[in-house]
Amino acid sequence: MYIKNLITILILSSLFISCENKNPENKSSVKEGLQSENPAQAESQKLNSFFQRCWDNYVERYPEFASFLGLKMKNDQLDDISDDFLEKEMKNSKLELDTLALFDTTLLNPTDLLSYQLFRESRQHSIHMYKYRHYNYPISQYDGFHSNFPTLMLSVHAIDSVTDALAYIQRLKGATDKFNRLIENIEVRAKEGIIPPKFVFSYLYSDCENLLTGKTGEHIFYQDFISKIDSIKISPEMKTNLLKEVVRAIEHSVKPAYRKLLGCLKELEKKSTTDDGVWKFPDGNNFYNAILEDHTTVKMTADEIHELGLKEVATIHSEMKEIMKRVGWEGDLTSFFNFLRTDKQFYYDQNEQGKESIINDFTSIINNMKMRLDEFFILKPKADLEVKPVEAFKEASVSEAYYEEGATNGSRPGIFRINTYRMNDLPSYENEALSYHEGIPGHHTQLSLAQEMVGLPEFRKHSSYSAYIEGWGLYCEHFPKEYGFYKDPYSDFGRLSMKLWRACRLVVDTGIHRKKWTRKKAIDYLLENTPSTEGICTKAIERYIVNPGQACAYMIGMLKILELREYAKHKLGTKFDIRKFHDRFLSSGAVPLTISEQWVGEWVEKGGN
Repeated sequence: MYIKNLITILILSSLFISCENKNPENKSSVKEGLQSENPAQAESQKLNSFFQRCWDNYVERYPEFASFLGLKMKNDQLDDISDDFLEKEMKNSKLELDTLALFDTTLLNPTDLLSYQLFRESRQHSIHMYKYRHYNYPISQYDGFHSNFPTLMLSVHAIDSVTDALAYIQRLKGATDKFNRLIENIEVRAKEGIIPPKFVFSYLYSDCENLLTGKTGEHIFYQDFISKIDSIKISPEMKTNLLKEVVRAIEHSVKPAYRKLLGCLKELEKKSTTDDGVWKFPDGNNFYNAILEDHTTVKMTADEIHELGLKEVATIHSEMKEIMKRVGWEGDLTSFFNFLRTDKQFYYDQNEQGKESIINDFTSIINNMKMRLDEFFILKPKADLEVKPVEAFKEASVSEAYYEEGATNGSRPGIFRINTYRMNDLPSYENEALSYHEGIPGHHTQLSLAQEMVGLPEFRKHSSYSAYIEGWGLYCEHFPKEYGFYKDPYSDFGRLSMKLWRACRLVVDTGIHRKKWTRKKAIDYLLENTPSTEGICTKAIERYIVNPGQACAYMIGMLKILELREYAKHKLGTKFDIRKFHDRFLSSGAVPLTISEQWVGEWVEKGGN
């Protein structure tokens, strides 16, 4: 699972903020160019200047995202999450479309024309989805500022100077206003009937209480701050004053903000129900159709996706039975699943030694893959990758593993997070596939290459199309098998286990949100059809409930990549080079699958060069 944006205001909003055009180009100015320039070159320069202005404004308007990129601008501020701000974004998107329409597309080269198309579609999508701006949970066990705030401060906000330290303190003080806006968003949605299911609240209470317990000197913000200022040169007097300010900010801003949020949540829980799917929303069915297309970037109905999932599950079960024969298992698939869930050989000890061992094992797998990357890629990322455990303040709520993108300027590496809170949720037979998905050659490779790509507008370097990104991650679990990886049969079974998991997601996501499956029915389906433990199945279903549609992106994305690869192999014959195919697919940056098809098709028509 890829967790990228700490600044996501709602799952429906476009990634890119609208660009203010106080002096928008009129038609004549867009078509004008220096007489000495080639008209096509002039139009290209103007278009890319327009994209850059929009991007610069986006970064300026989202200070948390700026910090995520490694930039220091406005690093004393937090993002605006008010409804007024969202309305301004929608209006600015309309203005941007008006400006974009003034460019002469007949003069644009293929790369610029694709950027034009992607920019236009992202704005059109943002405007279309504005009506569903409240159809999300501002806070859940999966996402929300209550947990993103500590991540921002601990993992993203760097302190290299006194100015940075003062900005850190100012952000802590900003918790008061930010949490007030968060509570407003919760209450607005509650009035419209958008209330998280009942199971969510126990996680939220735990997450909030983690930020309230203990003495201030033991608080994670205090400990983080003191460790960071120890690395800069300041006088003892200045250090003392800064620490006093941090204590004051924690006591008078941070803790009161979390207490107020807790009070709001306890009142909200009284109105919550055990109805889990978005079908319960006022326009839930149409919303689910829209969000499915948003995540998959293809036009498939919920019923079609459900049937695809059932078909894939049956196919993978058949493949699993072949591995059962290889290891000499004489029982049926269900008994083999039970064996994998319960046999201690597949699980690490729930202690510090076990936690250290699992981090070392994942690191070793990634390092081994690094040594063979030249076989699969010509382009390789410069950014480093580290394997780390999930931070203690949120480990009880989040999933088993995920990737955190590094800073664009290289100041922060990419991080592959492993949740060591429940070691029985991390079977060792899935280590290899999980490493390839989250790390190398999966998310870290794809996202880092996009950041480092020369010649792409910034908005394309940071695009977030789920089917492309997660489809690539799942594809990267798959293709190493074809090149001699997964030598151990249990690791190979782990590969199939994770593929099966994504097939089951097609079934349970559509089951919950379209067919009105209960949480229990969805959990039972996973338990019956996968080797995963009850803890993993429960947490997964709870994630799909609060993040509808996203889980369908993985399998649909991978199937499209495999389809494109087979097409290229068939057309190019002996000229097909897996390295060039991978480079071509990744060189577009994240795009809708329909665009990937066009992008790869053009490459094939040119002979695969």
